Amino acid sequence: KQWYQRRVRAQKVVIFGEDFSAHLCATHCSIPHVVVKCINYIEECGMHIKGIYRVAGAKSKMQSLCRSFENGLNLVDLSDKSPHLVSSVLKLYLRQLPEPLLMHANYPDLIEVALRHQDNPEGREDHLSQLREILLRLPKANRYTLRFIIDHLHRVSENEEQNQMRSLNLGI
Repeated sequence: KQWYQRRVRAQKVVIFGEDFSAHLCATHCSIPHVVVKCINYIEECGMHIKGIYRVAGAKSKMQSLCRSFENGLNLVDLSDKSPHLVSSVLKLYLRQLPEPLLMHANYPDLIEVALRHQDNPEGREDHLSQLREILLRLPKANRYTLRFIIDHLHRVSENEEQNQMRSLNLGI
């Protein structure tokens, strides 16, 4: 079993720009390792850093860190990396997904619910119910990953006084 785990850790895997479900099948994960590793590091080292998701990491360092993730998922050491660099790599991963976590097919329904809420802010429970319905259409892995990210962003916004990242800034 230890031999197998070492072999899996050292396995090269395409991560960035790769199909989400195919990547999860290949790695036997329910949430992409790059998402978990980046978020755990940001929560450990970057929650109080000003503009943690607003300030970008250097492009050359981002490319290098992306290559490191693809050369061995569990071999990546983030301890000497800037939290801004790690948050930039996380955002890049999500931007490069061929199909967004919320999925293209759900986009019209999500927009419709948002517009209805904008026109009628009092119907909050109805809007939340409609959002739940849309989110339940997502594959489980998308829901788990989305939940993991949203929980993290909520914790980031709770540290707004230090990091100056309000929920409005995080939603953009």
